[in-house]
Amino acid sequence: MDHAPREALIEKYASQSVDVAEIEDVDIIWHGGDLSERSSTDSLGTFHAILASHVLEHMPDPITFLQSARRLIRQDGVIILALPDKRYTFDFFGPMTNAGDWLTAHAVEARTHAKRVAFNHVAYSVSNSGRITWTHEEKLSDLRFAHSLTDALVHFDANTDNGTGEKYHDYHAWRLTPASFSLLILETSQLVDMDLRIDRCTPTLGHEFFAFLVPGRRVFSHPDELNALRICLLKATIGELRHATDLLLGVL
Repeated sequence: MDHAPREALIEKYASQSVDVAEIEDVDIIWHGGDLSERSSTDSLGTFHAILASHVLEHMPDPITFLQSARRLIRQDGVIILALPDKRYTFDFFGPMTNAGDWLTAHAVEARTHAKRVAFNHVAYSVSNSGRITWTHEEKLSDLRFAHSLTDALVHFDANTDNGTGEKYHDYHAWRLTPASFSLLILETSQLVDMDLRIDRCTPTLGHEFFAFLVPGRRVFSHPDELNALRICLLKATIGELRHATDLLLGVL
């Protein structure tokens, strides 16, 4: 499944450092909305696994994607996500994503990105020594903006206000770390019909981490149990951001 047929993808990536011979034929073209509606009815609940590599951070409405992916996998299936860690990419200075951001996009059934998403992506994207990704061991020695502030305003003006427009412009909408993503899945699964839980998140490898989601949202016997886990994940998120701060200050 992809957003365009193989021929269009080859044309898109021909000028980039991509071996286009490795691009596979595309069985299903998908332009957003309910993923499960693009598959036949008899395929619901039959997939062992769904893999999305560096896709979720681009989606206007991640909750709808995860809900529909859940309808496609078996009860013992898994959704595997490769996700960029904001600490080691051009998203370094961008605002962290929280559950309120996802819920807002879901409430308007966003098919495109909102104005603030466009502005934040363009205004705060940076390079480190000329590269847009790096590893947890590399110092932040030469951070530079990728775009001007005026460019950010142009993108802001070009986008619809609430994500309901027809023309999609590609941005990183959501900025994540392993702990913050675990918190996102925990909180949204408690608030909307999303029968998923984090089975595990890997430590960040290079500039990305992998999240494994399985059916069955977390059930808590008392609100205090849920809140204790939320506090734990929030503390872990702050710890992850501390590492980024240490890199910035040259402590590491």
